[in-house]
Amino acid sequence: MKKIIFLIALMMGFCAVSIAESTESVVRDFIALVKSGNAEKMADRVIYPFTQDDSRILQNQSDFIRHYREIFDTAMVRIVVQSNPNRDWTDMGWRGIRLKDGEVWIDSDGMLLSVNHVVERLPKPLLANTKTQSEEKGNASLSAAQTKQMKEKAEKERKEQEHAAAKAKAEQEKKALEEKKAAEKAAKELAEKTRREQEQKAKEEQERKALEERKAKEKALVEYVEKTRREQERKAREEAAAKAKADQEKALAEQQKAKEKADRELAEKAKKEQEQKAKAEAAAQEKAAAAKAKAEQEQKAQELEMKSKTDALSKKNVPDGKKVVDDKHAQDIILNEMAEKARKEALLKAQKENRTVDQRTLDLAAKTAVENYKKEQEQKAEEAKALAKKEQAKKEAEAKRAKDIAANQAAEKARQEKILKEQEAAKKKAEEKAAKEAEKAKKLEAKAKTEEEKKAKELAEKAK
Repeated sequence: MKKIIFLIALMMGFCAVSIAESTESVVRDFIALVKSGNAEKMADRVIYPFTQDDSRILQNQSDFIRHYREIFDTAMVRIVVQSNPNRDWTDMGWRGIRLKDGEVWIDSDGMLLSVNHVVERLPKPLLANTKTQSEEKGNASLSAAQTKQMKEKAEKERKEQEHAAAKAKAEQEKKALEEKKAAEKAAKELAEKTRREQEQKAKEEQERKALEERKAKEKALVEYVEKTRREQERKAREEAAAKAKADQEKALAEQQKAKEKADRELAEKAKKEQEQKAKAEAAAQEKAAAAKAKAEQEQKAQELEMKSKTDALSKKNVPDGKKVVDDKHAQDIILNEMAEKARKEALLKAQKENRTVDQRTLDLAAKTAVENYKKEQEQKAEEAKALAKKEQAKKEAEAKRAKDIAANQAAEKARQEKILKEQEAAKKKAEEKAAKEAEKAKKLEAKAKTEEEKKAKELAEKAK
């Protein structure tokens, strides 16, 4: 109810709101504008039609500028300039911001709404012509008839302004009344809506309580019926647990058998692979030995050929049947023979081509033949050396391979032993787990039985 009253008061605008920081800024700007005395700028900050102390209505900026000194005379300027924005100005909500008791009204944007300050003013024509003493002397020639006419015109204008002001005031009162009625209507609708919501909540709460009572009764009836069903379920669980245990033991046994079978197959496979590997290595060794024997035979044949050739050359070139005593001498003999042969071939070639050849060319041909022979011998020596190195590397590789095979066999043996240990540990762990689960199942059954007996006693007491 307090909330509704507060909303009504807020919507009707009966409570004055203390000036805020934004409103204070607007008020300070308005005071500065009045202090500057700039009629044109003030005319731009006026909402038309403008009411002056409920006696004159100004329709546009020109009217406002013409009557500016009447609206903001010295007294009014002093009141506005000396006013305090926080103490003398009040925010009246939708009606605007007022100075003191309503001497000046502006809106929230700083636009001038009205000025309620009565000043002594002459009729419009006279006021417009009232300047200085020299001007008054210049107008002294006005006739009495003209003066009377001007007064009548001013009076007529005043009455028209009063009528317009009264009309504007009536419209404002009408508007305020309509707003008040709209606020009262909204407040009534809000109060009615709140009342309906409260009634709906009370109705829902009653229905909820009735439903809870009905559910409690149904639950009490169902619990007695559930007792037999729970007993049957407990027996079924026991049977299922026994069956699951048997199935688990059977599965473990089958798993153990499958694992042992897989281990045997793996061991047989490894053994076959080792045998195949050994056969392949033996075949490779035989092949290498055959290749080696063939290479040795070829080398021996070349050596025999070279020796026979050397012996022949030695016998041919040594006088008086003298024999060669060392390989170096034989080699020199072979080189000399090859050089001489190269000279003869070069000479025959030149004769066939009908050209002359000098000793230098013959020596060059001999030298080339000797160098080619030396290169061939060096190449053969290098090949023999490389073959020996290759054979040595092959022997080392075979030794390493034999060592790796022995290491693999030892590792396989260790792995088989580890698998057996793991199988034994897994079997032991499975047995311990099955024992724990059986113990846990017994405890759960005992606990369920105790709870069921307790509930049965409670139901029996309730039934009594």
